[in-house]
Amino acid sequence: MIRDVMKASLKKRDEERMKNSVEKLVDELKKTVEEGNDEQKDEKVKEEDQNQTAKEAEVPTIKVITKPESSEVLNKNVE
Repeated sequence: MIRDVMKASLKKRDEERMKNSVEKLVDELKKTVEEGNDEQKDEKVKEEDQNQTAKEAEVPTIKVITKPESSEVLNKNVE
């Protein structure tokens, strides 16, 4: 009779330990997934920032076109 009570007690203890162990594993997995999602979000934000700075770095250049001097002015300078 005592043996049966001890077996039942040990079985109950083992089940509780297993349950706690599984709960801890599930919590750790959830944290890992959340960290992975945070890292992905951080990477997307960094990528967007890099794209934005690249766009800002693209400064349009203005090409200045001047009229060629007339031949009269050139001739006066030569003389």
